[in-house]
Amino acid sequence: MFLVTILGSSAAMPTPTRNQTSQIITIENTRFLVDCGDGTFVQILRNGVSTKNLKYIFISHLHTDHFTGLMAFLVCLGMQSRHSPLYIYAPADLEQYINLHLKISQTTLDYEIIFQALPEGKSEVFLETAHFSVQNLPLEHRIKPCNGFLFTKKNPKRTILAEKLPKNLLPKYYIDLQAGIDVKNENDEILFSVEDYTILLPECKYAYCSDTKYNTELLPLIQNVDVLYHEATFLHKDAQKANNTYHSTALEAAQMAQQANAKQLLLGHFSIRYHDSKPFLEEAKSIFPNTYLAEDGVSFEIQLGEREKE
Repeated sequence: MFLVTILGSSAAMPTPTRNQTSQIITIENTRFLVDCGDGTFVQILRNGVSTKNLKYIFISHLHTDHFTGLMAFLVCLGMQSRHSPLYIYAPADLEQYINLHLKISQTTLDYEIIFQALPEGKSEVFLETAHFSVQNLPLEHRIKPCNGFLFTKKNPKRTILAEKLPKNLLPKYYIDLQAGIDVKNENDEILFSVEDYTILLPECKYAYCSDTKYNTELLPLIQNVDVLYHEATFLHKDAQKANNTYHSTALEAAQMAQQANAKQLLLGHFSIRYHDSKPFLEEAKSIFPNTYLAEDGVSFEIQLGEREKE
């Protein structure tokens, strides 16, 4: 499973229908919280998202709408009797903020916070397991550093082409083939080769680009992603405002998706000046038809694009 759940889609200020920026990423049995605007824990409860397997929190940058819900979130986790460590990846200055809040509120958590400063000014894989990797994406925003994140779901097990194999094949042989081991007889002769009877599916990729102006330097890092989330704070009629505030328009987000050869585009981070989000969708679809609105409470499953499935 590779799932994105939108907890907040508003830029700067919340509205009655949009919370500040936050998303939950689920890869198999691991959950990541990406950004944590005010009220994020309420959104967790409202959307029925379990925090049991939440292991990592990523904060893209230190504008308040992306992290001011964090302290309440951490305390609420403690009140849920959490004991397992929590890893927080964020700009370095956030560690001081967390420690100060815990100190002045005289709060003691029953779980360990392991803080890791994100790389600055360069993109690198900063977290990797057998099942996934996460790479930071340096973004062009007014505050520095500002990062997006590229999530890659790996496929450690091979997919067996069952229709090619005998129906009475021993279970252990299926296990070997899935692990990439040829099935051999007692004379060490290959009966069923991994190459002929299995395939290794490509990795699935999700790129999260939070606050950023239109920036083509990002394209090499997000080429061929299955899903691109890109901020669309403004409509293109306000392109000058977007440029001045280091944000993007829906049209520019669509241009990025098109140039990156993305399979699907999600738009979010909508300015409160717009009461209707449909024009964002219409604007982006004029260039990139496979576009959706990343609105609060909506989940998207990340799957291989059709070109990879064929």
